Amino acid sequence: MRDVSIGQVVKSIAGRDKGRLYMVVGVEGRMLLLVDGFSRKLRRPKRKNILHIQLTNVVNLDIKNRLQRGGLVRDEEIHNFIKKLYEKEG
Repeated sequence: MRDVSIGQVVKSIAGRDKGRLYMVVGVEGRMLLLVDGFSRKLRRPKRKNILHIQLTNVVNLDIKNRLQRGGLVRDEEIHNFIKKLYEKEG
């Protein structure tokens, strides 16, 4: 099994959302709970099989720490972070 961290950004490689970036907010066995802060928000994360994602080296440590401690994280923060990654890709 691949090492996936809460707060890590992953890319979908299968399904209708192929090519989209998400942030991991939870792990349930082989399923990941993913959000992008826009279409998939914290109150309703997307469940996706770990085999259907590509890991990136990008982890937002601030959001990771707050999620692990049960602190407040807003969808807008996640959305803006992922939006900046799309802008870097070009």
